[in-house]
Amino acid sequence: GRTINDGEALLLLIGAPGEPTESSGGGAVFSFGPLSAVDTTQHAALASDPWAASLTGGRGEGSRGGAGGFGQAIAIDAVSGIALVSAPRAFSVQGSTAGMVSIVREWPADECVPTDDGACTNRSAAVAQLMPHVVNRDLWGETSENNDCFGCSLGLSSEGIAVIGAPQHDHLMKADCGMVYLFSSPLLFPPSIPPSAPPPSPTWPPPPPSLPPISPPPQDETWAIIAGSVAGALAVLLVLALMVGLLMTRARGGGRRVSGSASGTRKESALVAWGGGLEGAEAGEVLQE
Repeated sequence: GRTINDGEALLLLIGAPGEPTESSGGGAVFSFGPLSAVDTTQHAALASDPWAASLTGGRGEGSRGGAGGFGQAIAIDAVSGIALVSAPRAFSVQGSTAGMVSIVREWPADECVPTDDGACTNRSAAVAQLMPHVVNRDLWGETSENNDCFGCSLGLSSEGIAVIGAPQHDHLMKADCGMVYLFSSPLLFPPSIPPSAPPPSPTWPPPPPSLPPISPPPQDETWAIIAGSVAGALAVLLVLALMVGLLMTRARGGGRRVSGSASGTRKESALVAWGGGLEGAEAGEVLQE
């Protein structure tokens, strides 16, 4: 048997490959639980045992058309709840007794019922699956033949990799060499339902566009601006110099005229002072002086 522990309780799966179903040795799997995680001991037995404890499990049957031995080996991934159950003598597309492995998930206690899946004629090696969005699947070896005992041993990892043994497989004309088959997801683990998309965030008015940065002028334009400024300053200084020179020239000319006028006045005053007492010749000399 195998157990499933979800962190709160235990679910026990027990295979009974010789359990008669619709035919002798069809096989069945019994589920017990959930068992309390705090219990240290708890006894259970098959429902057909008259001395069984009050805790009895539901039964999942397989291999209705023959002695498939459903429940011969069980492998469980406790995280996902997926289980592999083999029926190594079951009829499959590879042969009448080639063997088959069924993939099931979540074994609710007292609710496992036989399946009526007729995908491989009327002999099925699976149990009913009550969970939505999860479909039971059957596995068989691509090179399996009659009496290969496909599924006599099983292994299942949490990454979805299954290892299935077929110890009686013939290889290279040698009998019972054995074969190991590897199966990986997504064949084993069904795709999970994608989570719903989160609601869209409220739309706010977009911020105003930022102003583009002002790029500095090219170096040639900078030198042209400097040269133009210097030339303008020199032109202003030249105009100012010309105006100052013109004003100074006019000022000098006005001073000479004033000076000559004052000299004539002094001469006239001298003539008045000497007038009457001097003769014309002397006056002329004074004037000449």
